[in-house]
Amino acid sequence: MKHLCFPLLITFLLVSSNLCHAYEFVYGDDSRTGTLFAKDPIIVFHGGRYLMYYSIPPHNTRAWEGWNIGIAESQDLKSWQRIGEITPQAEYEAKGLCAPGAIVRNDTIHLFYQTYGGGRTDAVCHAWSTDGLTFVRDLTNPIFRPTGEWNCGRAIDAEVVAFKGKYFLYFATRDPQFERQLLGVATAPIGTDFRRSDWTLAKDAPILQPELIWEGKCCEGATVIEYKKKLYMFYAADYNNCPQQIGLAVSKDGINWERCSDQPFLRNGLPGDWNESESGHPCVYRDKQGQTHLFYQGNNTHGRHWLLTSVPLKWTKKGPQVVYPKMPDKILNPVIDADAPDPSVIRVGDTYYAAATSGNKPQAYQRYRSKDLQTWEPMGFIFDEWPEWTNGSFWAPELFDLCGRTLCYYTARQKSDGTSCIGVAMAKGPEGKFVDYGPLVRTTNEAIDAFVFRDKEQLYITWKAYGLDPSKRPIELLCQKLSADGLHLEGEPFMLLRDDERQGMEGQCVFRQGDWWYILYSIRDCCSPKSDYAVSVARSHNIEGPWEKYEGNPILEGEPLSDSASSNKEHSPKGGAGRGLQSCGHGTMVRTPKGEMYYLCHAYYWNRYKEGRKAVLFRLEIGDDGWVHKRIKN
Repeated sequence: MKHLCFPLLITFLLVSSNLCHAYEFVYGDDSRTGTLFAKDPIIVFHGGRYLMYYSIPPHNTRAWEGWNIGIAESQDLKSWQRIGEITPQAEYEAKGLCAPGAIVRNDTIHLFYQTYGGGRTDAVCHAWSTDGLTFVRDLTNPIFRPTGEWNCGRAIDAEVVAFKGKYFLYFATRDPQFERQLLGVATAPIGTDFRRSDWTLAKDAPILQPELIWEGKCCEGATVIEYKKKLYMFYAADYNNCPQQIGLAVSKDGINWERCSDQPFLRNGLPGDWNESESGHPCVYRDKQGQTHLFYQGNNTHGRHWLLTSVPLKWTKKGPQVVYPKMPDKILNPVIDADAPDPSVIRVGDTYYAAATSGNKPQAYQRYRSKDLQTWEPMGFIFDEWPEWTNGSFWAPELFDLCGRTLCYYTARQKSDGTSCIGVAMAKGPEGKFVDYGPLVRTTNEAIDAFVFRDKEQLYITWKAYGLDPSKRPIELLCQKLSADGLHLEGEPFMLLRDDERQGMEGQCVFRQGDWWYILYSIRDCCSPKSDYAVSVARSHNIEGPWEKYEGNPILEGEPLSDSASSNKEHSPKGGAGRGLQSCGHGTMVRTPKGEMYYLCHAYYWNRYKEGRKAVLFRLEIGDDGWVHKRIKN
């Protein structure tokens, strides 16, 4: 198990479920704490299905059991269902057991796991099962602890593989000062039953230890696969949330290892991504069809929750590489050829989910999904019936992925007095059914256009205020802290931007890139036949400002009618030459798994006003001047 750089805080008020959807998948187990929490995955195929063993935290009401092991099954490595858990049975594991490794031999699953809570005395244990659910403990447990002056005698994070007529047991340990995490290896004969006496330390020294800056003080969680008579090791570098990232090394004999690069093989996520805090403790697995997958854990709350996912790998002359979803070579707008104003978009794994304004239609907020941001599939509505407190005017839904749950912050008129305010609803993932939690934000005569973002552990909500204020004060974009579950306001609101130019200001989205925070916001006339809506940008080193508006604003806008006949085909409606964009705005920036920036917003096309505001897509980039610009070439 791992040392956490931050304390474990279970604070989210979530109901029990498992979460499964694309990345290839995302999985969390909330059976013990109410918070989605799963770490340290290992995969095997047994009994006609895939099994995943993983670490789960102490139970809310049975903390004395410590960390245990959860079990999930799948037919396709994507849809996982929790089916059981492994709890302590012997005195040596009474404080907990976790961080499983597993192999299948002769229809029997052999599980290699660590004891927990013993510090320097934690060791690797062995158990076996013929059904994948009930395990018989090895009578010689614990089966392995290292010897030698280079380590402290501890062994965790077991990985067992057969290679060149032997079994190799890879493990993590600490130095004698119990500060630096190191990787070691032991071997046993190929005919072993894995008892303690069969294991011999293969090298009286670390096989890998932290040396690079991004490795911090830790190399652990090794997982190994054979390819063309070589072993490739994916390992977790640095302690949890520091951030932990995944490195890659290669060996011809399983004992002497060489790093494949001085950079991480798989980094932690960008600011706001689900794995911003870490991408760690990997498991490499080759499925029944021969496809290689890299499973790993991640979170963006510094350890308050953990999710598991996987990415496909391909093999090249240089070794393994992550296979990223292919984006379109050329954007063909509109990407949603229907009335889809104020679109919000999030990425969950490699699938994109969007929702759009519905006004007073009987079902609120059409939902869409896509694999490439170009081709979108309708998938129902956020609300099949209006929430009880509302009376229409359903504008500007804003989707937000929170620890495996999906929240929707939306604008609606309050039934009691007709004031537009912001409500919130939650679903168990982006394809789940949303449950309404009622109004959240109300500011004088109007609070609309919510946008939610995260700064490390803290959530914030922003919105447009004072647009209908009787005093005619300038519009302001306000911001306020949210509770960890995203359902309650905390503290007092503060101003991000003010419309001193009196040109309109709304439809904002906030994100961080490098040392800068950016706000993309919309200006001018959004919705009339003469719409000249456009997108501007401001930036700041701190959320609370001061914010600087770009002198070259707007960065996205329509084109004059006289120029639109010869406009770039990127903006031409599908199915014909048509006319170009009259105006565009109110959208959301979303990153691809490779970190590419796209902006989904709505647009009017010249002479097609009655067709409504269609969803269009732009590629964005940060220029050499440090400002956001439209990328001309995709």
